[in-house]
Amino acid sequence: MKGAQRKRKRQVSDFYKLRSKLGLNLAQAAELCGVTERTIKNWDTKGAPVTAMRLLPFWDRYHIPFEGWEGFCFSRGVLLFRGRERFTAESLKRHRDQLAILGMLETEKDRRQREPLRFWLADGKAILRRWMEPVRRYLRPFRFELRVVPTHERA
Repeated sequence: MKGAQRKRKRQVSDFYKLRSKLGLNLAQAAELCGVTERTIKNWDTKGAPVTAMRLLPFWDRYHIPFEGWEGFCFSRGVLLFRGRERFTAESLKRHRDQLAILGMLETEKDRRQREPLRFWLADGKAILRRWMEPVRRYLRPFRFELRVVPTHERA
């Protein structure tokens, strides 16, 4: 085995393991710590200062690492967007309910546009029923009954 070269195992520090676990690449870690990428490479092999080691878990606690959530973070039980807009659990639930109502209204609007006559007749019947209910209540003791007479029965 004299001719074969041995591969040197790359020595990694706890900083590298933590950075990898959090999913930070060199550029992101350098920006977060306020140093160059070359410094991050040195820290990956030789170890990082204690402040940098403490900074990464602190950042991870508040950072949301999913695509599309850039600018969002958690702080004291509140979701913040770029530090200005605050969302509590109650406000998010309220927004979800409002979106569900808007979705139902949109589907009804689409159905009304596809079948305008059907909805016009249904709305007309509902309005007529609402108007006729007090009259029916008034006539009930007198045993009168109101019914629609078909056109072929009219004289």
